[in-house]
Amino acid sequence: MIKFYTQLTVLLFVLSIQAQQNSEIEAINFKIGDKHSFQSEVLNEKRDILIHLPSDYNDSKKDYPVIYVLDGNNHFYHATIGVTILEENAKIPESIVVAIPNNRGTRARDLARERGKFMQFIKSEVIEFVEKNHRTNDQKTIFGHSMAGAFVLNYLVTEPSLFDNYIAASPVIQILNSELLDKYQKLFEQNETLDKSLYITLTELDAEGERATQALTKFVEILKNKAPKSLTWKYDYIENQIHMTTPYLTFYQGLAEFYKNYNAQ
Repeated sequence: MIKFYTQLTVLLFVLSIQAQQNSEIEAINFKIGDKHSFQSEVLNEKRDILIHLPSDYNDSKKDYPVIYVLDGNNHFYHATIGVTILEENAKIPESIVVAIPNNRGTRARDLARERGKFMQFIKSEVIEFVEKNHRTNDQKTIFGHSMAGAFVLNYLVTEPSLFDNYIAASPVIQILNSELLDKYQKLFEQNETLDKSLYITLTELDAEGERATQALTKFVEILKNKAPKSLTWKYDYIENQIHMTTPYLTFYQGLAEFYKNYNAQ
């Protein structure tokens, strides 16, 4: 009996080796976009941007809206998948996705300490490059998560004319809380009309932290009490998530929210 099991084991091992030798292993590669590099005069360093074009871009003459994605090295891949799914199901118009990756060690500098300079880089170099080299229309969306979510909210209050739609996932606005809230109160007092769209999210207190939760709660109260009716905004509390998973749901739902009437067009 022992001899039988030994022979059987050897036979199965040989068959397994033969099966591996006869099978073909092929890597699956597919293109989701192109990387463009240029020397930034504003930041005085080389920067990259990642661009995903709609599937029919080369066969059409249409102009397309653009979705700008901060922390692009983390979010380019899932953003292109989300956009493609929404496009294929006629939930949003076909769009160009532009991801702005971080250089090593520059994230905190760009999004916080020198955010004014980084805002200028996006406006005068990234957007200018995209609009010069691609067929775009006037509609622009910007997405950011965590520190980049706070950056998005600061962009809206500092230069609201630049983008049409703003998506902020789990924004850590406690870092610039009083400054940001004061800016929004002044913006709402001075502007009876603000024809923009804003979508923000946060998950549970244990995941986000008490300071971040309290800061965003105050911000939402200002939106409720002070925001002009022309500002279309929505805050969603996302259950059963953590800080690092909210951007995936937020990006998808934010675009769907902005274009919720798109099917009726």
